[in-house]
Amino acid sequence: MKDLPGTPGTVSGLVLRAGQCLLAAGSIAAMVTATGFSNYTAF
Repeated sequence: MKDLPGTPGTVSGLVLRAGQCLLAAGSIAAMVTATGFSNYTAF
């Protein structure tokens, strides 16, 4: 059976995980720098 793109142990999987970490860091940075973000809750 062929390995699917993005499966663990493949280069494409590593690239996808690295991209996920970069996007998560960007989201956290946007939340930290947003004015008044701490005044809102998720619930």
